[in-house]
Amino acid sequence: MHESQKERRVCRICPYSAYDVEGIQSWLEDLAQEGLLLEKDGFFGGIFTFLKAAPQKATYRLEPVQKKGGIFDDINYPEPEIIQLSKELGWDFLVRYGTFYIYRSTELHPRELHTDLEVQNIALDTVRKRQQGTLLWTAALVCSWFFPQAYGFRYVFRNAITVSAVYTAAYLLFILWFVLDPIRALVQLHAYRKRLCAGEPLTRKSDWKHRSTLHIFYRVLPVILVLLIVSFSLATLMYTADRIPFEEYTANPPFVTIEDMIPGGIYENPGNIMGDYNTLLQWSTALAPVNIEWDEDASVRDDIGNVCSGILHVDYHETLAPWLAEGLFRDYYDYEANRYHGKNFEDLDAPQVPVDEIRVFRSYGILHILLRQNHVVLHATVLLKDNAKNDLWENWAALAANQLK
Repeated sequence: MHESQKERRVCRICPYSAYDVEGIQSWLEDLAQEGLLLEKDGFFGGIFTFLKAAPQKATYRLEPVQKKGGIFDDINYPEPEIIQLSKELGWDFLVRYGTFYIYRSTELHPRELHTDLEVQNIALDTVRKRQQGTLLWTAALVCSWFFPQAYGFRYVFRNAITVSAVYTAAYLLFILWFVLDPIRALVQLHAYRKRLCAGEPLTRKSDWKHRSTLHIFYRVLPVILVLLIVSFSLATLMYTADRIPFEEYTANPPFVTIEDMIPGGIYENPGNIMGDYNTLLQWSTALAPVNIEWDEDASVRDDIGNVCSGILHVDYHETLAPWLAEGLFRDYYDYEANRYHGKNFEDLDAPQVPVDEIRVFRSYGILHILLRQNHVVLHATVLLKDNAKNDLWENWAALAANQLK
């Protein structure tokens, strides 16, 4: 491309949604008066391309794309006979933008492409029905994304407390925007249909500069939300990789460990021989200043040979308020209960211990003990190696309950 041709081209981002017919028409016509004419096929990847020219009056019209467009159908251009007929009326087809074709006329008083408002209404109805299908598809996608049985984003408290409140809010806002975007388009199309039914053509000028700021913010918002989601996800990956071996941990954990099962016993652990065993992770979030993830594979024996040997995983959270702890407690239980869709899951009788809430259950042979005392939540999984029927877990639950703040 020659330098002179590059200098004659100017790129612009449309400050309106693809369904704001009047706003786009007004914006394009104002740019023509500034000496910028939309180029033939001048739209790609959200960017409009304009050619510099003498300031002039130009009239633009957006016509609904009525063709459905299968996988192998080309709906980027109207039918050749329609293009020819439009040209005879003084209109040049330029480009497809979303579900509309854009035409331009440089005549002072061009004839309208459609003088029959009923015809325009029928064409607009085609776009509305297509957008309704888009809304249904979006709703189905969000439901499959947000409400799956086990791994969806329905556990809001668990994500907000253990990851980040900002991450959770950004995620929820993005989903909300994802749903509201097609609804917004339908509302706009409904308003245009109502005006056409009232006999008012869609040629009225609008103050596009005043309304464009809100649309630009609306379009930039999902980009900001995605950046927040990605950045917090990467931050989570970074801090979860920074685990501490038990031998480097000098503080006393605020919960019961395997070593506490037999006071004064001989404690043994093989160290971090595989995975995350015998390491812990500490972090802080806005809603939970203290969080500990504890993975222990050890044994303890007394003088007469009694042994407590097993694997203990603990999720410990000190939240800012009891209502946050209540939500986190429910999320932990619901997650495990839904994880296997009811299979290999069994609720067990909980021992009488001095806490606000306790749930004991088993999934795939692994024992889960869930405790809440005031603003503190503790979720433990216990796998005893020596005796599957060993009742030491009841002692563990009692000791853990007494140690909670």
